Amino acid sequence: MYESALEPFPRHPSPCTDDTGPRADWSRNPMNSSTLGLFTDAHILRQAGRALLTEFFEHFTHLLPYKHFLPSPRADNDEYFDCLAVVLERTGELPGGLAEALIQVEALAAPGSRRGGPAALGDDSADAEELAV
Repeated sequence: MYESALEPFPRHPSPCTDDTGPRADWSRNPMNSSTLGLFTDAHILRQAGRALLTEFFEHFTHLLPYKHFLPSPRADNDEYFDCLAVVLERTGELPGGLAEALIQVEALAAPGSRRGGPAALGDDSADAEELAV
């Protein structure tokens, strides 16, 4: 452990590596690898923003296997986007309805889609508004 005069307490493990919850059985799971691209990129998740992501995931809380399946979107959680990307990489562990919705959102956000581009992921810049129209 790293110790210094400035850091008298031991560091806590990253919330991304908490393995206390149930895990998927990869041998029987047809979605054993991530089919997501945008939702597994922490940079893109940051661009979408906490508010939009929180609103989206609130629609699926009843499907989650346990309360803390997704990382906390609180403003003081600096690792939120990185942890969320890690959770979403494990597509096979996501509830079916949530996985399907994420795949559909990514299809809408794809460059070839009529609604694709930054506007599809919540970028409210002037360029994104032009792309959305």
